[in-house]
Amino acid sequence: MLLGGDTLKHKVVGLLFAIIISFSVLPNTALAVELDDPEFEAYLDEIGWEKEAYTEHLESKDWSLEEHFWSVDELGIPLTEESIQPVLDEFSLTREELNALLIEFGDIMEGQDVLDSEYLVFEEDLVYSIDYYINGMVEIDEENLKELLETYQFESEEELESFLKENEDTIDNYDYIGDLDLAIDMYLNPWEGTVIDDTSLQGILESYEFGSKEELDAFLEEHDDSIENYEYIEDLDVMIDMYLNPWEGTAIDDANLQETLDSYGFASKDDLETFLTEYDDSVENYEYIEDLDVAVDMYQNNDILLSEDLSVVGMNDYNIVYILLLLEVVYSLWVN
Repeated sequence: MLLGGDTLKHKVVGLLFAIIISFSVLPNTALAVELDDPEFEAYLDEIGWEKEAYTEHLESKDWSLEEHFWSVDELGIPLTEESIQPVLDEFSLTREELNALLIEFGDIMEGQDVLDSEYLVFEEDLVYSIDYYINGMVEIDEENLKELLETYQFESEEELESFLKENEDTIDNYDYIGDLDLAIDMYLNPWEGTVIDDTSLQGILESYEFGSKEELDAFLEEHDDSIENYEYIEDLDVMIDMYLNPWEGTAIDDANLQETLDSYGFASKDDLETFLTEYDDSVENYEYIEDLDVAVDMYQNNDILLSEDLSVVGMNDYNIVYILLLLEVVYSLWVN
């Protein structure tokens, strides 16, 4: 069963948010926030939360202070029942409408509540997401473009266009004001990691119990990798952790294969095989059900994106290519 245009756009937004979230939740140990960090304790005092209650909230979402956060700046006020009403008031939503919106964009599953989301951990997460879903996916017009120019202090649309061209971009690449806003902010405030030096490298060695840089070099070489491939210590840290703790999926069996067949509307395994053959693929190429699920979803989404009637998707050529590249990257990272 192929996805309709609106559903696809929402799944694409969900994918982009998932990518953003993935950068913030990748396991990290060498540069993590620690329980006795003075900055963390000061932050708890600022928001009025006890340390035990705060960490219990994170654990209830399967998050960990020391594994998922680079710095205190990434923390927020825990999302609780008391957090919901102000958001409902701000965006003039009922609880049911809020949940329906989150279901539409993939933050929660059908039948779940906002507080069940494993990604909406903090009040700030919810406010940001809802604001983007409601206000960000608004088509660019003269009024909101003028507001954007004023926000970023561009004197004219021509000045903004000149700025975007410096980043090999253009206003014509965007349909929605929220996407243009995010792009401008990203260009103005690019992420910069911590350049690897003797001090930060020593922290990595101690964290992962490598006896020396040479021992780390040998470990990376086993994975066809090298310290020379990294400029920032955060990137090196993430990769070491991935090598030490490789992801393991759920082996395909009759039960979970049937769930996949039902989920995508295939009548039988043979029906699925016929579909995969169109992409020179086969169920036999997959060991884990998660990998197969991602592949089927990607193929079905690509069918929509590559259809002759691109107006059903509501995207320009640039966005289509960009999303396809993202899908390919996510898929390749998942299966490899």
